[in-house]
Parts: sequence; structure tokens; C-alpha cells
Amino acid sequence: MSNLNNNNTIEEAKNYLRQNFKEGVICPCCTQLVKLYSYKINSGMILVLISMYKSNKEWVHPLKDLKTNNGDYAKLRFWGLLQSSSDEPEEDKKSSGFWKITDKGKKFVENSITIKEKAYLFNNKCYGFTGEEINIVQALGNKFSYSELMQ
Repeated sequence: MSNLNNNNTIEEAKNYLRQNFKEGVICPCCTQLVKLYSYKINSGMILVLISMYKSNKEWVHPLKDLKTNNGDYAKLRFWGLLQSSSDEPEEDKKSSGFWKITDKGKKFVENSITIKEKAYLFNNKCYGFTGEEINIVQALGNKFSYSELMQ
């Protein structure tokens, strides 16, 4: 289905997008770009993960408790490192803002497992992983000392 026209169904348009979103394609329904992006774990996300680990709290509100300045840490859920609270969201918000580190997240912080460095994300869903297997030291990069952070 290389060309879509006004006679195609919504289901055909969805199939067209699914087949082509890895490279990027213009949606025939809304004319917006639809593209599957690979997101790389970054040091900012890992610093939040370490702070949550060290907080010894089951549930943490990263924006309030850790004074984070963005919500990138929320992407760690796709790797299974964080879990969002099942609490009811606050009024006019998507979620309650509370997160907890998973067992897998704890193992990653303790440098006992590796994960893929990139996740394919589209429309708040994960479509797999790519890249090298990395440990927490590699995820932090050269700017940070893992041993100093863990003290």
C-alpha cells in the first residue's frame, strides 16, 4: 500500500502507518509526521534512578521529592526499571506522579544486570529495544563517578 487516497478506510491508513513509521511517514488522515523514535538512556534518567534507590522510600514523587527538572525518568518504565503508582491521578493530571524502583531497577543500580541502551517509542508505547547491552556505569557516561554517586 504505497499510496493512499480518500477512498481508503481508517484501518487501511493505520496499517499503512504501522508498515512505514520506522522510517517516518505523513499520516494520510491528519498530515502529521508519524515516526518511531529510538530513545537512548541518558545520565539524567539514571541520576533520578539512583536517587530513588538511595531514598529508601517505596514510592517517590521525583518532581517534588528529588527536585528533578524534567520527566525523562518516566521513560525508564519501558525498560522495566520504574513503575508508576496505580493511585488515582490528581485532578487535571495524567498520573499521581509517584513512582517506585522495580527489582530490575535495583539490580541495574547495583550494577548486576545490563539493559539495551535504546528503546523504540511511539505514542507512549514501546516497540522493542536496540543498541548495545550496557551497565549503569556506561549509562552514566564519563561525566560521573559511579562509586562517588553510590556512597
